[in-house]
Amino acid sequence: MNKNIDSEVIIAGGSVSGLLAARELAKNNRNVRILENDNEIGTPEKCDGLISINALKSLSISPTNKLIQNEIRHAILYSPNNSEIKIDARDKGVIVLDRSEFDTELARTATRYGAEIKLGEKVNTIQQSANYVKTISDKTEYLSKFAIDSRGVNSSSNLNNISILHAAKYEIQGNWFNKDTIEVYFNQDNTPNFFTWVIPMSSDTAKIGVAGEKINVFNILDKFVSNKGGQITKKIAAPIVISGPIKKFINNSIITVGDAAGQTKPTTGGGIYSGGMGGILAGQTIIKFLENEITDINNYENKWREIFEPEFKKMLLARRIFQNFTNDDINQLFNILKDIDMTNTIKESNFDFHSLIFTKVLGLKNILKIFKIIASSELKHLIKN
Repeated sequence: MNKNIDSEVIIAGGSVSGLLAARELAKNNRNVRILENDNEIGTPEKCDGLISINALKSLSISPTNKLIQNEIRHAILYSPNNSEIKIDARDKGVIVLDRSEFDTELARTATRYGAEIKLGEKVNTIQQSANYVKTISDKTEYLSKFAIDSRGVNSSSNLNNISILHAAKYEIQGNWFNKDTIEVYFNQDNTPNFFTWVIPMSSDTAKIGVAGEKINVFNILDKFVSNKGGQITKKIAAPIVISGPIKKFINNSIITVGDAAGQTKPTTGGGIYSGGMGGILAGQTIIKFLENEITDINNYENKWREIFEPEFKKMLLARRIFQNFTNDDINQLFNILKDIDMTNTIKESNFDFHSLIFTKVLGLKNILKIFKIIASSELKHLIKN
């Protein structure tokens, strides 16, 4: 094996969080190298790219028209008995990114600043030594001052610390969906503890995905497309992390970001903003540490948790409650929610931190009704077990 000892930071994984960490480091003249398992950045596409313009601005990204596939103005949620809840999202600035092109553009930005990307190089292990970090790939052994683990669900060091749901998505051509409307279908028989989603890319193309526990995701998607109609043009397996942040992001000079750190929303699996911010904060903290501006590398983790942990705790609670819901429970919940006008509150809310929406719009009477459903569901779960 050859040894390279000239990198201050090695980043394992070239998705959003790793690339944004590299951008921060490289633009501050730090020596950084990214090792990406795949032979092309952005392929296969990691997620559906649903995010708000405000979130992208927080990541210091101004998306060009080339990166934006679609703008979302509405969402419709469907219960198991086909009741509907319609949500007006016209003022939220929600867009659908071309994730492959988005990742590619992040890579271009990082390399313009001086980062080096090595493709087709799989990181097998990252080891802490006394004075350096050793990153061992299938080709070479690297020594660096810091290593950032951005390998997502492929991070072997954290497989026991994260919970993963089987998920997959298709790209289809069809004519039964609206260009500006997301659709979400809840059914515990088809997608236990998760849902089916439809995210339009244009007037006749859409990304359709499913996730759930102990299901054949491709069979579920095949049936859904067969019922709705359309021509499948792409199939992608894309497991999602739903367990929330791992206990520790930092192990001496090994720093974990993104999906590998559980920085994805437990309710939806989305992580461009939260994981991307993890990469940025990790990069900025390493810079300050190397420049002797700070002495505690844990500043990265503290800042991330300060921003996201309160919201993530609420989402984890919602996920625990939802796991015990039957289809009847979901139908009852929809009966309470479908007649409530959420428009004004949603207009005032933050798309990326949305846990307060329902408490604002429900009112005490409806909250008590929902608590009865939750209590009944929990009781049935205890009896069952």
